[in-house]
Amino acid sequence: MSNDLNNKRSDDAVLGGNNPAPTNAAVLGGGIEKVRRRLSSQVVEHRISALSEALKYDKEGLKLLIQGLSDPEILVQLTAYKLLQNREELEVKFTLQNYKIYFLPHVYGLYKNLSI
Repeated sequence: MSNDLNNKRSDDAVLGGNNPAPTNAAVLGGGIEKVRRRLSSQVVEHRISALSEALKYDKEGLKLLIQGLSDPEILVQLTAYKLLQNREELEVKFTLQNYKIYFLPHVYGLYKNLSI
């Protein structure tokens, strides 16, 4: 066996760069930790798709969905709200009872407060 580190083979592992993985890419250490990592992504689409994944993880997933209501991006907030709105858990009902969705409609150019 050679100690030459510069000789690359087809079965060698590679270190990835700083680019985010595609939404459908396999990520080591899956489960709820994978969902948490995707929710901390800078890519809005990754955070949105992670919310749907969170539903698979019972109470921990619901906590992540509730946190999604505080995301700085309105599309993430709306997705979290839609995923939570028909849930029966008391914590969810209580949270949504006090939650208001604010958005900026481009047509009117004014902030509107919606109680959905």
